[in-house]
Amino acid sequence: KEFTDALLSLAAAYANICVVRYGLVVYATGSQELIHWPAMEWLTQLPNWHHYILMCGQSLPLHNISFIRGLLKQNRDASYLRHLRSDMEDNRRNTQRMQHACLPFCKRHRVFRNL
Repeated sequence: KEFTDALLSLAAAYANICVVRYGLVVYATGSQELIHWPAMEWLTQLPNWHHYILMCGQSLPLHNISFIRGLLKQNRDASYLRHLRSDMEDNRRNTQRMQHACLPFCKRHRVFRNL
């Protein structure tokens, strides 16, 4: 557990985000740039990487919420992360200012409650 926590902290520092565990939302610093994707590659190497999902904040259109919700029901593999990255880049092109959030994926909670 300590090793996993250390890797999460390292990835979070590289991505300029603060990872909060145990079901809490993790917000980035509000930069208009995408969070560094190599850090997400770090997260995908962790045992529980699928508990975290990188997505836009309030600027996320409704149809994209449905898109992501569908992804959460699928097998969480590398292709799902690539599709999500592409979707975020589309949003960045259409939105002047974005909030980025790293939301934990947890079946017990409604992760879209605050959108």
